[in-house]
Amino acid sequence: MSEEIKPKSLLYNTIMMYLMTIAKLIIPLISLPYLTRVLSVDCYGSVSFVKTIIAYMQTFVDFGFLLSATKEIIDLSKNKKDVSKQIGSTLYAQIILVGISFLIVGVCCLSFDIMKGFELFAFLYLIAVSLNIFMFEYVFKAYEQMDKISIRFVIMKILSLILTLIFVKNDADVYLIPIFEIVSSLIAVGMVLMQLKKLKIKINFSFKRIKEGFGQLKRSFVYFISDFATTAFSLLNTLIIGIFLTKADVAFWSVALQV
Repeated sequence: MSEEIKPKSLLYNTIMMYLMTIAKLIIPLISLPYLTRVLSVDCYGSVSFVKTIIAYMQTFVDFGFLLSATKEIIDLSKNKKDVSKQIGSTLYAQIILVGISFLIVGVCCLSFDIMKGFELFAFLYLIAVSLNIFMFEYVFKAYEQMDKISIRFVIMKILSLILTLIFVKNDADVYLIPIFEIVSSLIAVGMVLMQLKKLKIKINFSFKRIKEGFGQLKRSFVYFISDFATTAFSLLNTLIIGIFLTKADVAFWSVALQV
């Protein structure tokens, strides 16, 4: 491995992963009682249902690359030109998946009554999730730079949480939630680009490498099936309740599930 990129110790990386895991637990526990207080039951139900749809889309866009691309970059880590091409190919593949995700969400907006009136919210949230493709987490995992991922995640979520607590006061402000996610994600993307520059890693991206992008999708398909199976079953109840029952039912179920 090159001198510019030194792997952290196993203990340090483990601590950083625990930091991110703790943040994933604590931050929702702070936002949950606030949002359930300022939003109506029906609004919270629609928001929860939309988030479930977007969670499926996030798994779809990730497509197992956190495992497959990490493995391939580890194999190529001694040659930064090859690493740059690998990042570019993976990015191209994920852009294809983002485009498909927007079509799927559009169909969902037309198909599910619970999403009526929340179309803009859904697409804004999808934009926020789509920005994750520029986080290049698989690169930092491959080079054992878990602190970069964890610290960035904590900063993103705390910033979004603070903005939500300050500005979201009622149902009319619900669209601010994904907007704050977008803002925090854009800041995180800026941090990523600076970190990659510091590590002397470039993104060799070209729309001409269509074949390489589809090749990435093919190689990562098995990893995607594994991730999707887990996500599909954990979110399926919320999806079914939203389709067949009321917004209030979704709201109460989502609160119970999150707790």
